[in-house]
Amino acid sequence: AYKLSDIAMLVAVTFSLGAGGVQYPSVVAGGLLIAALLKSSQWPLTSLFARSMEGPTPASALGYAGLSAHVGTVLLAGTMDLWFPLDWARVTLGTLGLISAVHGTLVANIRAERKGAVANATSATVGLIFMVLACGYSELALLLSFGHAAFRMQQILLAPNVISHSQYLRSALGFMPWPKAVPKRLYRLCWSLRRFETDHSHLLHLLHRLSRPLVTRKQWKLTKLQQWVMTGACVVLAGAPFTPVSHHIEEVIMHLLPTHPYLAGALILAHWFSSVVLIRFLLLRVLSARRFKRRKH
Repeated sequence: AYKLSDIAMLVAVTFSLGAGGVQYPSVVAGGLLIAALLKSSQWPLTSLFARSMEGPTPASALGYAGLSAHVGTVLLAGTMDLWFPLDWARVTLGTLGLISAVHGTLVANIRAERKGAVANATSATVGLIFMVLACGYSELALLLSFGHAAFRMQQILLAPNVISHSQYLRSALGFMPWPKAVPKRLYRLCWSLRRFETDHSHLLHLLHRLSRPLVTRKQWKLTKLQQWVMTGACVVLAGAPFTPVSHHIEEVIMHLLPTHPYLAGALILAHWFSSVVLIRFLLLRVLSARRFKRRKH
């Protein structure tokens, strides 16, 4: 999803840097909206943050609750002149923000784990910020993003101690500030939305199908140094930013888009497919938990 967001951003940049100004306003606005919505885990990819937060807690707090969740707001607030004059862009942003807000709020009520609930709540609040942005209040949206980022980062950092934190609130207030159980009808609605999200997330299922041949029990037996070398090579070839490989690929795509759009589209799909396969190959065949074990002396 993040790779698609980068590609959409590249397309928007290409068609906004023409000699005569913006050549295709709709293409530029569409690229900016897709880049912002995918980065911010908006509908229909509202489970992106929850899947990404399976890593260490500090990285989740800084990377997703603080940066990724609000980079779309910063992007759209800084490019208001490119997309805001188009009616369909404002309506699309506001509608998807409203859907994400309702969907994320409902699903957050039934998540069993704390980080997953905070992830869906983050997507919901960012959806509301996008609605504010669609109304034209860019400065207010940035101010809300700053406060929301600080609040969600604190929530995720406190997630491992949620039980003790809840007991502290109960002892301080004398009661729990939220209901203990979700009503049955609301629970059924939330669970239906959750099942729809997991069963019909076509992009995530497509990514798994593309790399299914790599799923095997047999893993390469590499030394720690070999694993690090293979990791560096795969990440660079997959398009790691600020590398000569990614810079060259972006230059070629930007050169082909105005004159040969179909060839550029084929190159974009090939680059995206190879990136997915390389990263899955790295996780399934190369990296092993053995590199964390120390030798017994």
